[in-house]
Amino acid sequence: MKNKMLIALTFLGIVLFAGVKVNAQNENFHSNLIKKIAEKFNLKESDVSSVFTDFRNERQAERQKEIEERLTQAVKDEKITEAQRQAILKHHEELKNNQPDPEEFKNLTMEQRRQKMQEKKQEMESWALENGLDLDTIHGLMGFSQGFGKRRFWSK
Repeated sequence: MKNKMLIALTFLGIVLFAGVKVNAQNENFHSNLIKKIAEKFNLKESDVSSVFTDFRNERQAERQKEIEERLTQAVKDEKITEAQRQAILKHHEELKNNQPDPEEFKNLTMEQRRQKMQEKKQEMESWALENGLDLDTIHGLMGFSQGFGKRRFWSK
């Protein structure tokens, strides 16, 4: 169980930091796309950007609603407690509001990045243990797909 949790946390850390780089690339891609659309259709960049922002906000709200519904159902199914549901929602919000700055990681060595990932992994592991949660359960409730076929690669 401890080994499964460690592997899951490592994977989560890798995804988190890979997401930082992808997000930075996406921002540049979106800027260029917004500019091209505005030029092509003779629109203001600010108007096109506003449409992109509105769409992103709508998707984020839908995603948040789905997560809350899954967690509420998990409480009804007695998979987690109401206190755990609240802890997950609070932690999710904290993670969302405290995403790392992509520029911060650009200039780090691979060893420094590993160290940061290790720190995040330890934080997640501590948080899960403090709240009596199993990371496999959390992944399912948050809507992370199993991927890699029928089993998660960290499952036995």
